[in-house]
Amino acid sequence: MAFQYPPTELPTLQSLGVTSAPAATDIDASAVSEKWLASLSKALDARDAAGAASLFVPGAYWRDLLAFTWDIRTFRGPDKIKTFLADTLAQAKPTKIALTPGTAAAQAPFPDVLWVIALFSLETSAGPTTGVLRLVPTQDGSWKAHGVLTSLEGLAGNPERIGPFRENSEQPPHHPQPTLESAQPTVVIVGGGHSGLNVAARLKALGVNSLILEKNSRVGDNWRGRYESLVLHDPVWYDHLPYLPFPPTWPVHTRAPKLGDWLESYATSLDLDVLTSTPVVRATHDEKTGSWTVVARRSSDGKERTFNVKHVVLAVGLGEGWSKIPEYKGLDTFGGKALHSYSHKSADEYKGKKVLVVGACTAAHDIAAECVRKGVDVTMYQRSPTYVITVKTVKEAFMKGLYEEGGPPTEIADLLGASFPYPMQGELGARSVLHFADLDKDTLEGLAKVGFRTNKGFMDKGIFWSLIEAGGGYYIDTGACKHVIDGSIKLKSGPPAKPLQGGSSVKLTHFTRDAAVFDDGSEVKADVVIFATGLGTVKDAVHQICDPKTAEKVKKIWALDSEGEINGVYRDGDVPGLYIMMGNLAICRLYSKYVAMQIAAKETGAYGTPYRVGKE
Repeated sequence: MAFQYPPTELPTLQSLGVTSAPAATDIDASAVSEKWLASLSKALDARDAAGAASLFVPGAYWRDLLAFTWDIRTFRGPDKIKTFLADTLAQAKPTKIALTPGTAAAQAPFPDVLWVIALFSLETSAGPTTGVLRLVPTQDGSWKAHGVLTSLEGLAGNPERIGPFRENSEQPPHHPQPTLESAQPTVVIVGGGHSGLNVAARLKALGVNSLILEKNSRVGDNWRGRYESLVLHDPVWYDHLPYLPFPPTWPVHTRAPKLGDWLESYATSLDLDVLTSTPVVRATHDEKTGSWTVVARRSSDGKERTFNVKHVVLAVGLGEGWSKIPEYKGLDTFGGKALHSYSHKSADEYKGKKVLVVGACTAAHDIAAECVRKGVDVTMYQRSPTYVITVKTVKEAFMKGLYEEGGPPTEIADLLGASFPYPMQGELGARSVLHFADLDKDTLEGLAKVGFRTNKGFMDKGIFWSLIEAGGGYYIDTGACKHVIDGSIKLKSGPPAKPLQGGSSVKLTHFTRDAAVFDDGSEVKADVVIFATGLGTVKDAVHQICDPKTAEKVKKIWALDSEGEINGVYRDGDVPGLYIMMGNLAICRLYSKYVAMQIAAKETGAYGTPYRVGKE
């Protein structure tokens, strides 16, 4: 099927001035990559930033994850790449650039896009580094780079304690868990969910002692405590944790309680130091010394302990615990039960009652579908359009080639994904969303016929862009859409719509004692109203945990900065020694590595000077 693509910043053959290009199958990708790497190596050996920059096409990217910059940066265009290299080569001292055998391949992701992709290795002063290159044909027949990723994979002189470097000294029969009184951490990690555990595991592998302070009574309770129908919509291949992947018998989609149990066993298996039922009362930063004073309180007896550390990792999720319920006139006098989806546990409580779910993204669909399975009368109110993609399309198209059965090793898949800077992922999404919609045509048309509004995601760039820029607004269909289409889930939205075209819905204006009333004069009777209307932000947690002066210094968190990197996370940013760790399982798996290496490098004196030139 031919698609009408929107304008793009992808390196199309037309934008490159290439009128005739070879078929991907006719390209010797290894030879093309070797030749380009030889030119790059020659330029970098000579500290010739201009020469290196000349190997890139206009609009090209170089994304660096600590290797050259001790930061997470993306430089776009030959001029910015030239400046970045001129400023960092003396510190980075890159050497030993070599193609990784067997990794070069020619790909044509779209009819008008052709590139050669390959992995390569190099050494920088920071440590062993892995690179990913993406070369495109040019008008004169040569190949130049449209994208380069350099990722620090380890610290010079301080390898991870894994494989041949694992600990082999005599160990006690059981790992002695610390107590509030005995713990002596170098790093305090606030939160024992998957993001906190990822960082703790990475730090332990680098020889850095950390302590997780978790408010719940057990590791994994943040998942066990959610609604019972919650299942991860991402497939198992995408969700592995570092060092301990899920076993091959693991289901494709993990139930929330099962994930909670896995996280608890992960902490035990990796001997991570965790204090449960021990929330942080306050974390205060001393500007003069650069140190942190962290006060924790044991829930059982109220005893407090003060920790003095240089590093604090906030791993408290994307806003969990700070529910957002819109203000509606009459809600305070509504005679039924009103709650946020974060507080919902089971539809068993609502048998014989009428349920109204306000919202139309992931939690709303999950809860509404659960109501159908339990025989509960349920209506979903859609306030605004939703991006919908089926779980089948996610597995067979969106993640194809990276996270699938028989796919590349997880670490390689992560780097291949990271080699596309977020803006480029958005450009890919703007095209891919059309292909995915074609695969999901029956579902999308069925939804449109009953008035459910769908769109193409945030800025028409699909699911990943919606996650990164908007933090939501989508639903990966694991079965609820068929209930919307057949009317088992009643819908309050608007008249029949067109797939992907968005459109407006009726507005909920107020509540009476027993109903929600809309601006068209209609009403929906309800005994229970569940608001699946989103959560707060991690800044709520920052203000709750950190002292006011420090909290005010923390600027924007999440969404993209001017370079196309996520604001405020994964690196030492607005406040020295404060690292914010958040995201889904895959994002945290990758970026916990860089958080841990920054901290370990500081502890050993190996940390270089972060390159901040041109950074807003």
